[in-house]
Amino acid sequence: EQLEVNLAKVYLALGEYQRGITNCLQALKAAKSLDDIPSQAAVLNNLGFAFQQLGNFPEALGYYSESLALKRAANDKRGQGVTLVNLAFLKNLQHNYAEALRDIDAALPLAHEASDLVNESSALNSKADVLEVLVSGWRVSRLGVNHQSPCVTLVKE
Repeated sequence: EQLEVNLAKVYLALGEYQRGITNCLQALKAAKSLDDIPSQAAVLNNLGFAFQQLGNFPEALGYYSESLALKRAANDKRGQGVTLVNLAFLKNLQHNYAEALRDIDAALPLAHEASDLVNESSALNSKADVLEVLVSGWRVSRLGVNHQSPCVTLVKE
């Protein structure tokens, strides 16, 4: 199972999404047979990313949602935060800004609680990106700075 996961990550990083999907599906099958919930959730998240990159947003949403449900059932705060940020990015691509902001706002306290500075900073950057689309003129710069400045603090820590 781990070999398939690692191969999938390599293929996804190389932009070979179909090969990555094939390996993810094999890894998912193995994780299910072992009742390995954390691995299933991680692989589902990777499948969401692959389909998002291919522009198949409904399929991506399904995989991300399934991953989130497993992470919630396992009370995996860090994992929930990661998947919520991924969902927010997907919804931003779909111009569904209200839902993107809702997912980001749900991810931020989870990332903070899990001491996941990388995901917290990613969520804040995503929030700034969504807000940039929603506002115009001088307010864009002002809001962007206000929401990104905590990222600078997080990175410095």
